Amino acid sequence: MRKLLFASTFWFLLAGCSKSKPLLAEAQTAKPLPTQISLRLVGYDKSLHKSFIDLKIENRILPIVTQLKISDSGHINFNFLSDRKREIQFRYVSMDFNMILSPGENLVAEINIDELLNRHLQTVRVQGDNNKTNELLLRHVQYFEDLSREQQAFFGQNHTSDNDFKQGRLKEMEIQLRSFSNLLRNQKINDEQFRNWGTCKIKNAAGSDIATYQHLDGIKLKGPDDEYFDFIEDFESDASTVYFSRLGYLNALTSSLEIAVNVSHTYKERRRDNKDARLEYVYFPLLLEVLKNLSENRDREIMIAYAFQGKPKTIKAYKDELEELVSPDLVALLKDAKRLSTEPILQLLAKYDIPKTEKDGLLALYADTQGKVVFHDFWSKGCKPCVEEFGHYNKFIGHFNSDVVFIFLGTNMSQTEWQLATKKFDLKGKHHLLTENQFAFYQEFRVSHYPWHSLLDKSGRLSAEPIPHVFPENFSQIKGQIAKVKAMAPASKWEN
Repeated sequence: MRKLLFASTFWFLLAGCSKSKPLLAEAQTAKPLPTQISLRLVGYDKSLHKSFIDLKIENRILPIVTQLKISDSGHINFNFLSDRKREIQFRYVSMDFNMILSPGENLVAEINIDELLNRHLQTVRVQGDNNKTNELLLRHVQYFEDLSREQQAFFGQNHTSDNDFKQGRLKEMEIQLRSFSNLLRNQKINDEQFRNWGTCKIKNAAGSDIATYQHLDGIKLKGPDDEYFDFIEDFESDASTVYFSRLGYLNALTSSLEIAVNVSHTYKERRRDNKDARLEYVYFPLLLEVLKNLSENRDREIMIAYAFQGKPKTIKAYKDELEELVSPDLVALLKDAKRLSTEPILQLLAKYDIPKTEKDGLLALYADTQGKVVFHDFWSKGCKPCVEEFGHYNKFIGHFNSDVVFIFLGTNMSQTEWQLATKKFDLKGKHHLLTENQFAFYQEFRVSHYPWHSLLDKSGRLSAEPIPHVFPENFSQIKGQIAKVKAMAPASKWEN
């Protein structure tokens, strides 16, 4: 393996899912085939349960993400065209469950909703080309959740260095792989696709943790460490399937390298010398240099695509090199990234299908915000960064007049927990505890983690620019972002 910044410290432990293959060598059908998903939630009651379920379909760097309304009888249906085997993931409330789908397949699944909410799926029925694998995936959701919760090194206090953490996390990975092997043996499971999916999930989780750890407790000022980082070759045994866990690892590794070349002293002079105004970020040529020196395979293609994602000026400036390094389908995904809706939020709310009382509760939040900028803060119980921000908010809010409205939207907690928290911090602004259906509306706008911040301009349109943590060191940047949104020309109407 060619390398510039990586050593083979732990490749042999993680390269258990087969050799990587070029993206173009993946098995694909001659043309996309109509593929159907039919899911039934047995025991569903529209008066008791959340009315929406989220579906994500693997599509390399740009997953197909949609929100589906559950029928009164608990049915969910979705059809699309597919040219290769893909992993799909449903999320209901806070529960994720995955299945595998082949092109042209008619997947039919029944799940008991009480078992789903209790995170213990047993009464499942699946029909389709991958029915055996998918039954196993559903029945073992809790097993993999428990395995993840048992991780100690990532949160432990016994390691004193990056390398100590890495070694501890790799030992955990070995223990988890032995546990999975014992489960397969004890339950007499011989489904190769399930074995491969589970093995890769365990290994990719370890890879993601290791890639992320160097910057977990603060930005390191050194460059990528030859002894710490290693490019882990693709270990999928089924070359036609790219798992979400693998994409998560590659994205985490790309982000970690991006941070390193952006802030490290190692590249300080080279960043200063790069004055290319065509690029969003001066460090990009350094990041691309690092990625180009990895082995030529599907992983490298995907990482390079991740590096370009969200950088339209850079894509244009590097058009020829990008098309040489990355396959046409990935280049197309970079150019076809879904844009946020430009409709005012009240118009979007008006046509969103939730009960009237829940819709009215959201509409009331924006009743007096016409012509003003709205700052959203989404927070949740148990979110440490959310609480850390709260201590700084009132000082930050004091920098603005009444033309900026702050709305704090709580999720995943009881009414009592929410009231205690809002009383404790006594934050200025508006406060609302979202129901599951109300939160489903905001998830359409990519709320993916906590805390999550977003801005509405004076016409009620969502700004796509990401906002950092509300900490004093970021006040100037956020104030600049708010000023930029305030300066945007308002639409002619801000209406329901």
